[in-house]
Formats: sequence, structure tokens, C-alpha cells
Amino acid sequence: MASELRLPEFERPPVVETVLSVRFRETAGLTTASIVQFWESELARDFPEVAEQAPYSALIEHLGQDAPSGGFPIQLETGFPSPRFWFKGGAELVQLQPDWFAYNWRQTNPDDEYVRYAHTRARFADVLDKLRSFVEQRGGKLEPVQCEVTYVNHIVLEDDDLALGPLGNVLKGVSTHVDRQLPIAESARFATSYLMREPSTGQALGRLHVVAESARLGADRRPAILLNITARGRPRGSSLEDTLDFCDLGRAWVVNGFKDLTTTPMHARWGLKEDHQ
Repeated sequence: MASELRLPEFERPPVVETVLSVRFRETAGLTTASIVQFWESELARDFPEVAEQAPYSALIEHLGQDAPSGGFPIQLETGFPSPRFWFKGGAELVQLQPDWFAYNWRQTNPDDEYVRYAHTRARFADVLDKLRSFVEQRGGKLEPVQCEVTYVNHIVLEDDDLALGPLGNVLKGVSTHVDRQLPIAESARFATSYLMREPSTGQALGRLHVVAESARLGADRRPAILLNITARGRPRGSSLEDTLDFCDLGRAWVVNGFKDLTTTPMHARWGLKEDHQ
């Protein structure tokens, strides 16, 4: 399993949010009304705050011959949109609509300690298992069609980091400084995707999407990079274990991709440790 791989660890990672999510086929066992019932019976104690948001159109990765040019995902619209519910409890957030569920950990204070993957995975699995049971009791079935693992990083830059432009000395081989007619760029955005393959068979499993863009953060408007890394693909089956297996795989791709894409000076700043399980 991907969870057994040895992965790099950082003492001070710039992660401010992690998201584990799964899209499934809409089912009669999960309607807008029943989502409220599910919250009341299973989530209200840990997630007492409720809010409604616009629905999230979960993207679908198309792999193989039906993939669009460039390998970027397709967004599918399915009928009249239902609201997306936010159930909040401190730094934790559950998002739920009839075809999609997500668990978020979010840094709500700069001093908040980063919550590691094992805790996030356990919380995601617990809520998803309760949701599966709730839907089955009402004659429905959760059928996952897509999983996502997203890490959101806020990388605050020092003055010396900006010599190569607004993306700084953060990403390997990415510079917006041309040193000719054009000055150093005022802002920049970098986006790319990578096909995730099974090492032994070469089978396409999903894609890793990377987006980095310059920004200003905080009251003092410090220069920074917003770096989002998302692994997205289809689980091998419809069980809870299949969904968690893809999350483990996606997390491995995100963490290894983060290390591969970023520079050695940044690794030192973030306290890269020896690779560990």
C-alpha cells in the first residue's frame, strides 16, 4: 500500500490546509434533506457550525484515449445543483453535497501546529464510513468515482528569495527573470500536471496537478507563493478501503512531488528530515 512507502518529512512545512475528498454517483439515499439528518445524528457534536455554500463541481480525470489534450480534467454538469453544506468544528471542516464529500484541516491561526496525515486520514475515514452506513440504511449505495488529495501551501518569501522573480527561489528551474529588455516580473503563475502511473504495469491511475502563483499575505502584505498540489484519480473499487488506498497513493505523490519540485535551500528552511514511513 502507498501508506507503507517511506516519504520525506518536514519539521516546518508551509502547509495551511489539507483536503481529502471523494466524488460518488448521486443516490436516492443522500438528498439535501437527508444530509441535514445525517449531520444531526452523526456530526453535530464535533461539527456544530453549519453553513450553506454554492455546490462544488468536482472535476473528473479522463485517462487514456478519452483524455483531453494537455491532460487537464473535465468538469461535468449534472442537473439542478444542490447546495453544499459546511459543517465546521474548530480547524476541521466537513463538506457534503449529494455527490461529493470532503474533510478539510485548515490552519486557523499562524501558531496552529500542522496536523499530520495519519490524523486527517482517520477523521476522513470515520465520517465516510458513517456516511456509507447512513446511505445504505436508506436503501442507497455510495459508489465512488473520483478521489482527491490536496495540500495547500503558503510560502512566505524573504527579500533574498526574490532575485529570480515573484516565484522566488522556491521551484526548481522556474524563473521569471530574463535580464534583457523586460524587468523582473511583477507577478507570475505556474501550472503543470503529471500522469500518475502504476510502476509495475504502467497503468494510468490519475494525475498530479500543481499550481503556484505569486501573492501578498497578511496585514504587512509580505510577498508569498500559493502552492496547491492535488492528486486526483479513480479508486480501484467502491469499498472504503479502495478509497483510502487511493488517498494514500495520492498523498505519496503530493509529498514526493512537493520535494521534487522545490529547491534545496527551501528544504533546509522547512527542516527536511530523513525519509521516513
